[in-house]
Amino acid sequence: MGFSPRKLIWKLFELLPGAIKHKLIRDSIDIDESQLAGIEIRVARDQQEINQAFKLLYEAYLGNGLMDPKEHELRITKYHCLPTSIIVVAIYEGEVIGTVTHVLDSQLGLPSDSAVDLTSFRKRGKRIAEISALAVKKGFRRSHALLFAMTRYMFYYATKYAGVNYWIIGVRSNVATYYQGLFFFNRFKTKKIAHNFVKNSPSYFLYANLNELDALFLKHYSNKPDNKNMYKFYRQKKLQEIGNFDQFKFNLPINYCYDKESFENYFREKEKIIESLNQTEKFEVLNAYKEIYPEFFEASEVELLTSKHIRNGVRYISFYEIEILRNINNQDNSITLNKEFVSNGHMLNFSKTGFLLKTNQKLNIDESYLIRFPMKYPIERMVSFRVVGDLKNNMYSGVILNNPMPWTNFINQIELHFHKQVQQDTVDSIKELSSFFLVGLLTQKFSA
Repeated sequence: MGFSPRKLIWKLFELLPGAIKHKLIRDSIDIDESQLAGIEIRVARDQQEINQAFKLLYEAYLGNGLMDPKEHELRITKYHCLPTSIIVVAIYEGEVIGTVTHVLDSQLGLPSDSAVDLTSFRKRGKRIAEISALAVKKGFRRSHALLFAMTRYMFYYATKYAGVNYWIIGVRSNVATYYQGLFFFNRFKTKKIAHNFVKNSPSYFLYANLNELDALFLKHYSNKPDNKNMYKFYRQKKLQEIGNFDQFKFNLPINYCYDKESFENYFREKEKIIESLNQTEKFEVLNAYKEIYPEFFEASEVELLTSKHIRNGVRYISFYEIEILRNINNQDNSITLNKEFVSNGHMLNFSKTGFLLKTNQKLNIDESYLIRFPMKYPIERMVSFRVVGDLKNNMYSGVILNNPMPWTNFINQIELHFHKQVQQDTVDSIKELSSFFLVGLLTQKFSA
């Protein structure tokens, strides 16, 4: 191996104190917004875009020695199975030139679980997610603006829709320093680890507290010129290229992006992912789709999993602001129309019959309360519920009382929306193919 001045300079750079090193990295960035001209950042909408994203991932990971060759030339993981794993793409002239996947924690865990212990985050009731599957097409890799645009999209999605407290990433050494300096990630105490998710490539693992990023960006970037001002770029500028969140109609961090054919194609035929899952993992995937798209699963799988205790309906991840109230009783125990405020909080997930709440004040087991949505979203009416479980860290499970019609209607609207979303994606793909063949026929006709 020949002498590399660049590697030597980097090794010397790594010897600098952290504060100096990170400041130099922040001073070195150049956000050229003209590099975003014609590029659109959003969630992948159809199978063509998803396929391009998986193909781009394959090329990048294979080229960096992070995976073995595959006959189908796609990079597909089990984490892509779930609708809470959001595939973000950068589109330029109809082509995917960049992609990154935001993996929300679930029963499948996170890619970094095989390398670091994330138990402390979960025990404290923190919602965690991993930034994974990042790839940029050759010719666009030196664009700071493109990387920042994709991470800005994910940051907005993670904080507004998914309620994520911490991001986790696994990266190479020089990239780790870069992320520490730019985005204020912290390293886990572990040293470089051979990460089997990327063919045992030595990796560093980092985490970032998303609740602190606003203050850190304000402190370190707000006085910098525009081309280095990450605070302005992330939190103040309205860029047309970034921020299409149309697919999150109900403010839910969920995107059902596969139809039956593509689900079978990716997760059964090209990669035997479904059959490789353990019972807990398979249950999680089944529960995510079983009422929306029950045809995704074979009869033996449904029979096997429904023979055990199964949740009553799909469990939707959410981050709805809520207020907890209770009715005020008169001395004769009759209930008045007056309500007593108990606590603010968030609804972290829900189903047809119940939900998981995180509140600022203690709730009592077996006591009945009311939930009100301050923004009148998802529904305007209050919902009566009873606390049935204290999960610590001010997290409670509750069951809905009296099965109120507004709540049932809300669930039905969600299911209808997701059905239509996949059907429309299929229709759009057919229309695109029809247009392509029609243009081809016309071209042949007039050129003959």
